Amino acid sequence: MRAGKIVMIIAGSLLVLLGFGTGIAGAAVGFLNTRQASGEFLSVPQEVYQVDSHAMTTEPFSVGGGVSSEDAVGTIVVRGQAVAPDQELFLGIGPTADVNRYLSGVAHSELREVTFEPFNAYFREIEGTAVPAPPGEQEFWAAASSGQGLQEMSWNLDDGSWTVVVMNADGSVPVSAQLQMGARSDLLGPFRLDQGPDGSGAGRHLGEAPPGHSSP
Repeated sequence: MRAGKIVMIIAGSLLVLLGFGTGIAGAAVGFLNTRQASGEFLSVPQEVYQVDSHAMTTEPFSVGGGVSSEDAVGTIVVRGQAVAPDQELFLGIGPTADVNRYLSGVAHSELREVTFEPFNAYFREIEGTAVPAPPGEQEFWAAASSGQGLQEMSWNLDDGSWTVVVMNADGSVPVSAQLQMGARSDLLGPFRLDQGPDGSGAGRHLGEAPPGHSSP
């Protein structure tokens, strides 16, 4: 597979994960490339994300092109800590189909967009009345971390459709956590992320916040 195609797979996955959709403003591209060039993880600033439901999730993102976790072409990292010091936090990533089954009928909040300066996180609220079993009891997670204090989940990109989930370890509401999401790949360098393969713009842009819950 050509390196350029792998880069686009990684870029698309990371942008959805970080709440930017598949389009991103030029200034944000510069910020991310600067962090990558300096040997750090591509990341967004740590902020407090809060929802009144049982879980925060990313939009599903797909990794294709035969990428395997064993290839280690890119690593996603989620770091988080519950705002309440005595609350245990759960961070996990799993196949989208399994996550959807687990959260079926459960009120949860899907991250759709993030803006900075000032910070706002926009969520799509999915209604439900079911009480979820503790997430740590589920066996489908590809990677997970749970406990009090700072948690870190690291996962190599792998073929399939994936969703990141943030919950209280006991499944309770609300969920309030300091979170930072990022990634690292030696294949990422300066490139444009606001164009599709045909040169046209693709996806939502930072100025197009969808309707939904805004984190304080």
